[in-house]
Amino acid sequence: WPILAEPRARCAASIRHFDSLVRNPSFADAHRPEVVVRIGEPPASKVLNQWLKSCGAEQIHVAADDKYFDPDHRLARRLVSDIDDLASRLAAQVRPASKPWLAEWTVAEDRASLAVDDLLGSSNEASGPGVARLLGGALPEGAHIVVSSSMPVRDLEWFGGDLGEVTVHSNRGANGIDGVMATAIGVARATARPVVAWLGDVAFVDRKSTRLNSSHANISY
Repeated sequence: WPILAEPRARCAASIRHFDSLVRNPSFADAHRPEVVVRIGEPPASKVLNQWLKSCGAEQIHVAADDKYFDPDHRLARRLVSDIDDLASRLAAQVRPASKPWLAEWTVAEDRASLAVDDLLGSSNEASGPGVARLLGGALPEGAHIVVSSSMPVRDLEWFGGDLGEVTVHSNRGANGIDGVMATAIGVARATARPVVAWLGDVAFVDRKSTRLNSSHANISY
């Protein structure tokens, strides 16, 4: 089964350019799923969530806690389970599709990745998508990215591509703006690894009013 994963998931062999793919009408129409297993919080992509809603697929939500989130009222079933344990059980029981379902998604993912590389590589202007693409190849293994809400988290989700062994953190809601620097300092102190804090414009303004003591934290922003 294709795994559509946002950057926080750190899933290998996943479909990362899902927002771009489902914006293509012919691809979206030809690849409507019958069953969707949602694990944890939904991605930030509004386009993906609207497409899943329109597909009419049976949606099963799996979470490690009993927090309920279903704004579109599309969930058919909900499971509270340890995610690692469930993934191991699914890997042993799920049957492959009869048609080259995964291969078609994988080929489309590779083509989308090349298209994004070509587009962003040909531009000399600084941009959110360009920063997202740059971070994956610029950070050392084991580094962390703390990304603020609004467009930074979306740019990283839609254009970041393969981030390798980089761990991504983000807070949803108001804490994604007001608490982003506190989160970055906490991650840096807890891990003693390089941390990049990617701020949006509002989070950057909020940072000016925050008193920081980062003498023991390795943070760039």
